Amino acid sequence: MTEKLIAFIRLLAPLLSSALALVGVAVDADSILVGLVCVVALGTFVWAWWKNNNITSAAQEAQKVLDAKKEAE
Repeated sequence: MTEKLIAFIRLLAPLLSSALALVGVAVDADSILVGLVCVVALGTFVWAWWKNNNITSAAQEAQKVLDAKKEAE
């Protein structure tokens, strides 16, 4: 999955550069690539933070039940 995502981003950067060139905006494809990688990294960071924390009250309650079960063992 990671290789496919990287390949998609590497294909998307020159495509965006070409599309911007059509409307008169000159942007280097490498700059777009760096920007896309930063967006993906930020999205991954937010997803990992959300996934590994008990944000909702239901998740917090479930964690309490899990902790109590682990202590009982």
